[in-house]
Amino acid sequence: MSTSLKSPKWSVLTILIFHLCSAKLQLQPKPGPVSTPDPDSELIPYKPNSAPCKPSSNSDMNKRFNKHHLAPLSSYGTDRKLWTKYIKRIKVCNNKRGIKSFLDKSEAKQVENVCSPSGGKLFEKGKNLCISNQAFSFIEVHWDNNCNVWDVSSVTQHIILACDKIKNKCLPVHFEKNSQNRLPNANFPNCGSSE
Repeated sequence: MSTSLKSPKWSVLTILIFHLCSAKLQLQPKPGPVSTPDPDSELIPYKPNSAPCKPSSNSDMNKRFNKHHLAPLSSYGTDRKLWTKYIKRIKVCNNKRGIKSFLDKSEAKQVENVCSPSGGKLFEKGKNLCISNQAFSFIEVHWDNNCNVWDVSSVTQHIILACDKIKNKCLPVHFEKNSQNRLPNANFPNCGSSE
């Protein structure tokens, strides 16, 4: 059974394709200035270094780390409603994992010190991760797709941080979950020291 290109079916299909193509052209972004991404966004790409304390690919990563991982813990405790307000305010709800760890803002210097030879050890060769010499107490917050916190728990363990050099100082840029509760390896070099 052959179908002629002049048949009503082909005419309808041709019109439909034309309208779909026109709609696609109208949905294209308008030319204009390119917007820069919000430096606090979870969507900013980050390319990890192969060792701690190498120059960062993004100089805003430490500011972002501080905003997303340091909080006044005594103000929030384990209150789910307060944490829901907080994570909405700092705009981390688009984090697909729905989990974030928060260290006490009053310990910012001790956290930063993990990225120094006196505060941390290399965690894994070939990566920019350092593990703290001392254990830290922090809060782990879990939320659902609507950004409502469903669990807040207190955790005490050695923390693992990605450390990059920003403005000639080795600083934390990422918090890595220590899911196996690992300890620093005494045989590994100190964080930031040459291997």
